[in-house]
Amino acid sequence: MSDRNTGYGALSVDSNHNPIPSGTGFKTFDNTASPVNSPLSYSSTILAISVPQNAAELVMLPSTAMRFSEDSAMTTYYTVPAATSLSVPVSRTSTVYVVRDASDGVLNLYFVLV
Repeated sequence: MSDRNTGYGALSVDSNHNPIPSGTGFKTFDNTASPVNSPLSYSSTILAISVPQNAAELVMLPSTAMRFSEDSAMTTYYTVPAATSLSVPVSRTSTVYVVRDASDGVLNLYFVLV
């Protein structure tokens, strides 16, 4: 039996010959007509980032502590510490929101595409 699963192109396969999902590329801007680009300056104004349709995860690295949420009102959120990389799954998410925690900053981000 071949170790190569030709039905899945270049995807790696596990020991049972099942495909292992992996990213096919990345994108440093969101899915809007006027794209939100990386690096992105953030402040006390809540910013919306539209997730590209084929994105599987979002990787973020803020310069200062930043709040991140799926809630546009930011009533619930996760605080990403300054200079800490965070990777979150977004394949079933249409929009994510960011705002500063205490200080304005710059967010470096990219989407992993599948």
